[in-house]
Amino acid sequence: MAPHDIGSPVQAVAAGHLVCTIPNLLAMEQHVPDLPLWRQVVSDHQLIADGELVVPDRPGQGIRLDDAVVRRHLREEHGFFPQARRHGTS
Repeated sequence: MAPHDIGSPVQAVAAGHLVCTIPNLLAMEQHVPDLPLWRQVVSDHQLIADGELVVPDRPGQGIRLDDAVVRRHLREEHGFFPQARRHGTS
């Protein structure tokens, strides 16, 4: 199996965790890491090393977002956590 992946670093790490559970995994194709933002949004983990996705082994997804980078690239109408605001939580 060789799934195709294109998305944010958060999505790529989630996909990386998932595909690590596939016994007949050949590779996970990824197109986006060449974009500078893709490497800037995660502040505490090198996502790509020697051409391979480095899947964190810390709790949760194992990454920490750089909030300042995320905020700079949000569309104004979306806000930082739009679902939380819609449901009256923060």
